[in-house]
Amino acid sequence: MAAPSDEVGEPLCCCEYRNVNGEKSHVLAFLCDCQVVDETCDRFLKCQPIPEKNYKLIQAVVCDRLRIPSCLGGGAKRIDELVDTSAILPVIVVPVALFCASWNLYTTLVILFLLPLGALLHYRLVSRLKRRTMFFYSFGLVSVFFMGGVFYLCLVPMGTLDDSEIVLATVLATLMFMSFIVSKRTPGKLQRQNHGNNRQPTSPSSNQVQCKGSGNEQMYTNDDCRGHQLWCEFCQLWRPPRAGHCKVCQHCVHRLDHHCVWIDSCIGAHNHRSFILSLVFIIITGCYGIYLGVRSLCTYPLYIFTVECDNTAYRTRRTGLIYASCLYTSLTLLGFMMLLIQQLYLISHGITYREYRFQDHTHYSKNYLRNWINFIFNREKRHLEIV
Repeated sequence: MAAPSDEVGEPLCCCEYRNVNGEKSHVLAFLCDCQVVDETCDRFLKCQPIPEKNYKLIQAVVCDRLRIPSCLGGGAKRIDELVDTSAILPVIVVPVALFCASWNLYTTLVILFLLPLGALLHYRLVSRLKRRTMFFYSFGLVSVFFMGGVFYLCLVPMGTLDDSEIVLATVLATLMFMSFIVSKRTPGKLQRQNHGNNRQPTSPSSNQVQCKGSGNEQMYTNDDCRGHQLWCEFCQLWRPPRAGHCKVCQHCVHRLDHHCVWIDSCIGAHNHRSFILSLVFIIITGCYGIYLGVRSLCTYPLYIFTVECDNTAYRTRRTGLIYASCLYTSLTLLGFMMLLIQQLYLISHGITYREYRFQDHTHYSKNYLRNWINFIFNREKRHLEIV
């Protein structure tokens, strides 16, 4: 049987492909004949400055050459065409790092310092480039599933937990996942109307700006619209008050709070309440899991950092993994608690994080009770065209 041909018409085997220059290459030639890599290594060894464009060229070359053999025709396929490559790294790094952290207390402290530091540096890079990534979404899911595996495969077989405690932990984890799934739904994307109202605005008077009402175009004073540019040049639609354009998702969202990289979705009018609920269940489930784990290892659970507890925790690889997982969960819960406290503060004052950043602190705030009633019953979503 003849080998399948590419778009040029020449036969390609399962391991061959055509690179970005249209030249035939092979997956085994991954590290061969790469001028930009040679130049970068030469500059590095000579302690010379490396141009920023070299890093982008190396990334492009690696993505082009990192391929999987395919028997479906057309030669080897690029990995980034099959899966999101940013989600692969946490699948490898998180389990390996936590297994290394189970060796002793010193490796645990080093890992617990390097993991958050690496995630923070990557977040700063992504936030500066305004680029969508599955890295943090994968990082969070891998961490949660790994903690679940440690609970059911390491902690439960120790026989120190009652059946009621196992059932309660399972129920809390189920509620956490259910709220997480709900928070992943659409945040409230704005939809263009089809009856001709989405036209670029004409110049309003000095004390008025054009806004989008529930029906036709209306004129509101600046005190009513308050906010920023209400005609979105990217989505070509009218944004109602409190709506915003997400530069990561590339769409407008009603009552946009922020783009959460941990769920890879915007937080808006439709999923803000479920997002808060998922934070609550994450914190409760994590705290309960830490309590069960430390109680099974230490005589006095409150003295988790004592020498006696450390010596007991690292007596076997299983107990060391449970102890390292408890410390890792404690560290991550601190971040979730800070996020929850910030969200509760903003909700109490009737503003979103986006409005807080733009220093619009008082326009939408009523009083604490009315702010919470508006948030719980989501009254602002009525009469708005969102999907």
